[in-house]
Amino acid sequence: MTRSWRYLAAGVGAYLLILLVTIPADRASHLLEEKVAGLSLQGVTGTIFSGQAARVVIQDQGLGSVNWSLRPWALLLGRLEYRIKVRDATLQGDGAVGLGLGGVVFVHDLAAELQPDLLVNYFAPDAVKTTGQVSLVIDSLELSDGFPRELAGVVSWADARILEPVDLSLGQVEMVLSHTEEGLVGNLGNTSGATAVSGDLSLAPSGQYHINLLLTPGDATAPDIMELLTSFGQPKPGGAYLITDSGQL
Repeated sequence: MTRSWRYLAAGVGAYLLILLVTIPADRASHLLEEKVAGLSLQGVTGTIFSGQAARVVIQDQGLGSVNWSLRPWALLLGRLEYRIKVRDATLQGDGAVGLGLGGVVFVHDLAAELQPDLLVNYFAPDAVKTTGQVSLVIDSLELSDGFPRELAGVVSWADARILEPVDLSLGQVEMVLSHTEEGLVGNLGNTSGATAVSGDLSLAPSGQYHINLLLTPGDATAPDIMELLTSFGQPKPGGAYLITDSGQL
């Protein structure tokens, strides 16, 4: 009897594995789109085991194509987990994403390289032209109702420079990402730039954001930057200027 049950369990397991491997990916993609607000997977081909989407869109922002492959060992932990690779002219990255117990969407060990315009203009009230290279590392991320309830990561902007509407050299900028009960928080600072920058950014689940930047011009700061700071910034001790902004994404 025991041996018969073992054979039956092995047969059921093999059937479920074959079913998993052959499920069309476009069916499974609809479930993920329901879990992540603003996510759209277009041109989906392959299976739930291995496939690709020709285009990924998040909050109206196109992120290029993505390939995925199932990580079977994660099933032993009760998680449906994939290794993904994103390839686009403005974004290159890979990491692990999946669904955990209770349908929680998670990301870990994600590393990406992207153009700074993609990130800066997401929050900027007016169009900004930039140069340099942004590196994004996400150690851990969990989404609940489409918004992160856990986040640990770092955004680094090398050779950071704003070209328009003003020419501003910022050197090496780094922002540490974390999560509080109120929402997402990013604390940033820079080194080696003509103008020193420090401050923080917060984003609530409602989409409300707040930005506080403290800029301290150096001797090499251009006159148009000084004019901008004196026109829109609040003077602070040490020759610094505070610029704040808030709004709804």
